[in-house]
Amino acid sequence: MKSIISKLDLVDFLDNFKNFLAREKPLFMEGDAGLHFRFIQKLSETDFKAPKEIKNLDSPLMYLKKSGTLKIYEIYEFVKIVEYFLYLKKIGFDGEIRDWLDKIIIPSEILEICRYFDLEGRLRDEIDERFLALNSGLKKNKESIKESLKRLLNTQKLSPYLVDRQIHYINDSETVLVRGGFNHFLKGTVTARSSGGFFYVSPDSIQSLKKSEADMLSQKDELIYEYEKRISSVFCKFEPFLSFVNKAFDRFDNYQARLFFAK
Repeated sequence: MKSIISKLDLVDFLDNFKNFLAREKPLFMEGDAGLHFRFIQKLSETDFKAPKEIKNLDSPLMYLKKSGTLKIYEIYEFVKIVEYFLYLKKIGFDGEIRDWLDKIIIPSEILEICRYFDLEGRLRDEIDERFLALNSGLKKNKESIKESLKRLLNTQKLSPYLVDRQIHYINDSETVLVRGGFNHFLKGTVTARSSGGFFYVSPDSIQSLKKSEADMLSQKDELIYEYEKRISSVFCKFEPFLSFVNKAFDRFDNYQARLFFAK
């Protein structure tokens, strides 16, 4: 097939078409070509948004069949598919498209899980008071680190060694940029060297705050894992539906990509 496409000089043409797909899939659609054509024609009569990029979910579906636990980002890929169908159901499609969409009945348990996520794929604070407390604590702790570093940057004895008065983030750690000899007035860990030969230093004075931050992040990871297990147990129960809606999405993705590519 690749050689034929190359001989016909269609490589760039088909590469451009693939950009309209929410996820990569075979070029040709199986089934009734006449039915597919009618669907695309009907879709062209109504304005709607193309779906977001969706990752391949074959492996997550296999894990669910074996009662496995999905990662939160894998769970969110299913949520994006369900939310897109909820969006399509609200649009005034009629005829065959409406009949097809009406057959996609989303279980209430899956709808509830969709409400757990914000638009960035993060678990909402509102679903659990523990998330709210941890995220609030992390925000306050980060502000305390900034304040501690600002006070340090205004220390008169350290001033001759400062390259600038900015807080630099190196490997997710707050540092100050200093010249050689700083160790007489600043205790800390060198995390990197600048191109000019200066030192990025994480001061010892913020280490207790950094430890508190690490502890809270660890607690948050444990809480996320708790929700991963909880949601995955629900997904295992509805694995047949998720497999069905995953295939339905690929079918619609083929349609919308052809439509928007043609436009």
